[in-house]
Amino acid sequence: MTPTSRFIVAAGFLAILAGMPPAIGSAESAPTNRTPPPNVLLIVIDDLNTDIGCMDGGGITPHIDRLAQRGVLFDNAHCNAPVCNPSRSSFLTGLLPPNLGVYENKAYFRDLPGHADRVTLPRHFRDHGYRAVGSGKIFHSGWQPKPSHPLAKHWDREASWSDYAELPYGTPTPKPALNKWHRGEVKTYWGKSFWWGQTHAADEDCGDFQNARFTADFLQGEHDQPFFLACGIFRPHLPFVAPRPYFKQYPLEDIEWPAGVKHNDLNDLPPFGKKYARRTGLNAAIRKENRWKQAIQAYRASTTFADAAVGQVLDALDSSPHRDNTLVVLISDHGFHLGEKNHWTKFTFWDRSTRVPMIVAGPGIAPGRSPRTVSLVDLFPTLNEFCGLPALEAHDGQSFASLLANPEAEHPAVARVFHDAQNHQAVIDEDFRYIRYANGEEELYDRRADPHDWHNLADDPGYAATLDRYRAQRFLPNGTR
Repeated sequence: MTPTSRFIVAAGFLAILAGMPPAIGSAESAPTNRTPPPNVLLIVIDDLNTDIGCMDGGGITPHIDRLAQRGVLFDNAHCNAPVCNPSRSSFLTGLLPPNLGVYENKAYFRDLPGHADRVTLPRHFRDHGYRAVGSGKIFHSGWQPKPSHPLAKHWDREASWSDYAELPYGTPTPKPALNKWHRGEVKTYWGKSFWWGQTHAADEDCGDFQNARFTADFLQGEHDQPFFLACGIFRPHLPFVAPRPYFKQYPLEDIEWPAGVKHNDLNDLPPFGKKYARRTGLNAAIRKENRWKQAIQAYRASTTFADAAVGQVLDALDSSPHRDNTLVVLISDHGFHLGEKNHWTKFTFWDRSTRVPMIVAGPGIAPGRSPRTVSLVDLFPTLNEFCGLPALEAHDGQSFASLLANPEAEHPAVARVFHDAQNHQAVIDEDFRYIRYANGEEELYDRRADPHDWHNLADDPGYAATLDRYRAQRFLPNGTR
């Protein structure tokens, strides 16, 4: 496909979305100057769960909310791995974790057999006429000032990007540095890294805002080719550190447990499920020290800080020459527990860990809310279709571009989630969540009646046929389904 004909495809698809007849004409006579290909702005927020304003949560997120008001908000979007690197490697290559081989944070997909020359999402756009520019954490590690850093190569600078900002991310460490609420008891997740604190740094002195400013400045400029622009925001990833004003928006006396929290919610789990819930030891420590309000406050303060960074980017786009021709995609790499299933952080197959915010807004897309099942691995083929780029053969995702035209359209699909190399996995759709551990233990939840995964139905004889149906859809170790 030539660049000109590719732009005709994109223009035709955008016209369909807008309810207009597609342009007709030969490549030689097509008025490509009137129908330029859409730009893409991808915003990736680290560890952001669905506890945000536009998804009826407790987080104060006015800028994410306004993006949702002008695009399609996906209520049933899921990650494909509840860990940073496996999730990002998956949606940036379009391959599910078992087909890519990345299950943990240290693995670099290009070091694995068969993937040294893997075409990534930004690389694909770069190869087809776009300028691919990144900032912050997009792949598992953004820019690293020291090439000797063990994750330095993970940002995939030469292989994927035209240009990448050399900026820090996150927020400065407050002084005194460590919050030692756990008294040395929490030793399983980043050692003792589950901590929080208020920094006196101004927003503009924080890495996340510097990356947002880089993105905003790029959007304000004129460009002689379409762009694929990615902005990674590190907060609310641990540690929960944000400037002091964001903490003040969440008075401790107003903090309540999130709606999905049900204490002693492990009785109907199989042994391995209980092990997953207790693996970090954080719930027992937080409850013992009675620090749950402070932890939730700090997470939400970090979320609102991240939202403010997003606001810098959206303000720049709205006042730029690219406003009407830029597809905006906002996602998180996975969710984050705040006590749901007696668990904190991620690493699980339950709703709070797998479900993510996903918003898509842009030219020809009417505001709406979609209940259909999508997952992050679907982004690559969706952006291909929307922008008129040729599809890659080696993709595990399913385009949901039709849902951008009609959020309620039929879209038969399941989300597949994987964690650890032992083939633990989940199959999720609008109706049920099925979890199967490598040793054969299972969980089954009716998502319509039980959205918080409180009642495991795997041993209920009345759901035997349902259980069999989801067993048949699991991803088998040899790659067949």
